Amino acid sequence: SVDVGPVHFIGFSTVHYFSLEDPLVELEYNWFVDDLKKANANRHNVPWIIVYAHRPLYCSNVQLPFWPPSPDLSAPAPTPTPTPKPAQECSDEAEWLREGMDIAGLRLFGIERVLYENGVDLYMCGHVHSYERTLPVYNNTVMNGTRGAYQDPRATVHIITGSAGCDEGIERYLPHKGLGPWSAFRSSTYGYGHMTVHNATHLHWEQLLDSTGQVLDEMWLVQNNHGPFI
Repeated sequence: SVDVGPVHFIGFSTVHYFSLEDPLVELEYNWFVDDLKKANANRHNVPWIIVYAHRPLYCSNVQLPFWPPSPDLSAPAPTPTPTPKPAQECSDEAEWLREGMDIAGLRLFGIERVLYENGVDLYMCGHVHSYERTLPVYNNTVMNGTRGAYQDPRATVHIITGSAGCDEGIERYLPHKGLGPWSAFRSSTYGYGHMTVHNATHLHWEQLLDSTGQVLDEMWLVQNNHGPFI
């Protein structure tokens, strides 16, 4: 972890969670909790907390193959069209990270409650080759601010930006009816993010297209009450 101006950044490995016998899971989890407690105690000096990791806790990608492989996104759907299913990264595996590893019937080392209890402002990741921005979300429940989704929100906002230029192609999404209520914007395009933290209360995020540099999506995150969401 490191402080950069008004932001406390924490890098967290999600890879170890997929090996039940990996001792690093408990070690990292304990370090993560301790680091967040220290960061919260210092929020009068460094108000923002941003966690970045490889895997998403929320996403709405479809299990491949569903449509013809990208990058030919204009190709028609096959006939008959198969029933789309959520990608494992966005269903079972995301739940494993959010709620914790199932060890002897107990869910241990879950990430999401730690984010919530420590008021983490942003969770940023990749892994799936697409772009998606969520509303503030906790336990699959939208927790918008009182003056708009991103004004003093009461849960973490998730940004998935995993399509900078992977040669494996980009991924598609579930149809709209298959979405969780937390998905605010998504795109199967190559792009990259740009973030500006203006001060202690205002953060601006934008996603730009690789091909033209055009702004694809943007968000102002305003937080006047940094701290635990509980």
